[in-house]
Amino acid sequence: MTAVWRFDYAGCLECGTCRILGLGSALEQWEYPRGTFGVEFRYG
Repeated sequence: MTAVWRFDYAGCLECGTCRILGLGSALEQWEYPRGTFGVEFRYG
């Protein structure tokens, strides 16, 4: 039986944990988005 990891980006905080868990997969090639294209926090 092969383990399958599923990644849900909706709650992503860009912490990099998925890169550690996904070694040897497509996530290994992931790069942080360029400025102003990542998580956006809005207050108020």
